[in-house]
Parts: sequence; C-alpha cells; structure tokens
Amino acid sequence: MAVAHPDHDQVLIIGAGIGGLALAQGLKKLGIGFSIAEKDVSARSRSQGFRFRLQAMGWRGLSTCLTPSQLKIVEELFPESSTSGYKINAITGALQDAVFPLARSGGDESAYTVDRALLKEFLADGLSDNIFYGKTFRRYSVTSSGVQAFFEDGTSMAGILLVGADGVHSKVAQQTIPSRRLLDNDGRFITGRTMLTNDLRRRSPVMVDRSCLFTDPHSQSQQTPLILVTDPVRFSQSAQSFTDAGPLQDYIYWVLVSRSETFGETAEAWDRLSSAEAADLSLKITSHWDSGVTSVLELQERGSTRALKVTSDAPDIFEWQTSGRVTLLGDAVHAVTPARGLGSNLAIRDAAAMVDIIAAGGINCSAVATYEHNMRDTAASAILHGLRECELTLKHLSLEECHCVE
Repeated sequence: MAVAHPDHDQVLIIGAGIGGLALAQGLKKLGIGFSIAEKDVSARSRSQGFRFRLQAMGWRGLSTCLTPSQLKIVEELFPESSTSGYKINAITGALQDAVFPLARSGGDESAYTVDRALLKEFLADGLSDNIFYGKTFRRYSVTSSGVQAFFEDGTSMAGILLVGADGVHSKVAQQTIPSRRLLDNDGRFITGRTMLTNDLRRRSPVMVDRSCLFTDPHSQSQQTPLILVTDPVRFSQSAQSFTDAGPLQDYIYWVLVSRSETFGETAEAWDRLSSAEAADLSLKITSHWDSGVTSVLELQERGSTRALKVTSDAPDIFEWQTSGRVTLLGDAVHAVTPARGLGSNLAIRDAAAMVDIIAAGGINCSAVATYEHNMRDTAASAILHGLRECELTLKHLSLEECHCVE
C-alpha cells in the first residue's frame, strides 16, 4: 500500500473545513508537522454553506491559531456585523420593529459577517504542500508508535495523532463512537443566496444594509412558525484583492425555516430534494407573501439552494476510551442546531483548545484526554441552548421529543 506522506511524527487532520484548517494554522505556528486529507477534489468543488457570524468565541480561537499579522488580515477581509436588524410582516411587508437585537454569544465583543468560502481560502493560504485533496477517509488503525489512516484510493498516512474534523457525518466518528446518533427536532430549512443586483435593490431595499427577520402571522397562529432570515454579505476591497476565485459579488444570504408539516415533505423525500426542487418549494410556500419580500427568493441562485434538516447531537456527548492517538473536532463530535450560529465558532474554539494544550504539554494521552473533557463541557451547553431556542422560538420538538437520525 502506498504511503501518501513520509513524516510519521505529524498530526493527521481529516477534513479541510474551517475547524481543520484553523487547527493546521495553529500547528504551523507551533512548528508541528501535519497533513490534511480532504475528500473534495478541490477547495471550491462543493458548496458548504455561505456565511456565518464569527463571534467572540471564534475570534478568540483564531487569535490562538493565527499570527497577529494574519488576524489583521481577517479584520480587513470581513466587515463587522450589525448589532440589530429589522423585523417585518412577511405577508404585508410592513415593518414591525425598526430594530431588534441580533443574538450573539460570548459577550459584547465585535462579530464579523464571514463568507465561508473566503475564510477557508484564507485559512488554507500557505498550506498547499500539506493539503491532499481527493482523499476519502476509510478507516484508521492505532499502532504501537502512532496511528495510520487509510483512504479509498488505496493510500495511507501515518502520524502520532489523528483528528477527525470531517463534519457532521464524520467517518472518523463512526469508527471512534459507533453508537453516536444525531437528533432530529423536526425543524426543516431551505437556505440559499441571491446576488445583490440592482433589481433586488429596487424590489427590496430593506434587505440591502441590515439583517431582516420576516415572520408569517398566519403560520404563527397555527403554532408552526414560518420565518425567513436574510443577511447581506458584502466584500471589501481587501477581499477582492486577496482571492484567486475571480471577482466576488455581494449577495443576500437567506434561510427559510419551519417544521416538516409546513413544507409538506416526508423526512425521506426531504433528503432527496434537488437544488431546483428546494428553490421551487421556497417559492410555493411563500406565494401568499408580499412581493417585495419574496423577491429575494424569486431571484435566488437556484443551483446553490439546499434543503436541510435541523439536527443536533445530544447534550450528553458520548464518551469514549481515549487512546491519545485519535480525537474529534467540531461537528464531527458535537453538531449544534443553526439557531445560535455557533457551529463554526465551536469548531474554531476546539482547534484553539487543542493548540493550547499541545503547546503546554505536547501530544500525549493526557493532553488529548484533557482536550476532550473540556470540549464536551463547552459543547454540551451550546447544544442544549440551541435545542431550547429552536423549541421556544420556532416551536420545534423539545429535546425529549426528538427522534434519532440513522
């Protein structure tokens, strides 16, 4: 079997998402060798969402993983988020609240509106020799001297620590904690983006400068709220100069959220919806809304629209026997609902926590065990708050009512 990398003293990172890349930058800062194995064939071969809010937790994590000069670039690339937005009646288009506070976690520090693809490009900068694309992880084997990862293409990599940062459907987690099951709280959402064109500015100027929360009074009276959240994503001149992806176009990120009965699709059918079908469904269930509101859906980039379930790990995150050779990070171990926007922030926080512990005591079983203990405590609180917020504000199923996703 071919070995993809000769350095056995390295850290193996499975997954080149935001958490895995942040960890890689932190290891580079410490002078520790690493390799990243990513199943996608290139950095932009697949859409993985559009924007998220980099909150205090995530910023502190980046402060650990990045150099001061890199942090300065982050501030230049991404604008600070607004602290408030508009609440609007979706049926009439009438303003309900001129200003409502946007949820933040981790204090009153600044938050940043981050385009996910651009942040990944930034975090991957300088790591091209360490990222191996087209590497689909199959399994790992703990050895007397470390750990070996095996891939579907027949190659393998050896290292002293393997970190599963491969997302909510993590194959590393499937081997490490096979009893793990995600919870489905019956929440469903359609998400997409709409380019910020002159046509959209004319038809819905309210969306251009601030986040908006559109509520459907009819759905609320039936105890199955249907809401639309929009958020403008604008690119600075620094962002335009940094990227190799060509000119970046400002857009509106949007999410349409309710319960399964509102969308009228079974769980199985929901999982099979194509981008075009999800786009059509978003228009169908909002056909009675004000035309200025639905313009963001009518003009959506149809190939990017996705239908997703609101899933989460349980707050009592599974414990496993720590080997000191394999661990997990981010959604691979503690998926959270999108209600609080914490998924990527938690992944960055995990990466920073691992970097801090390695810097203090090296890579060993005790360090990995300490990381995992602290990670469970931090994530459990975020998971519980996310589920409760979905239950209270969106009328999704309570923790006790959730069912497991196979």
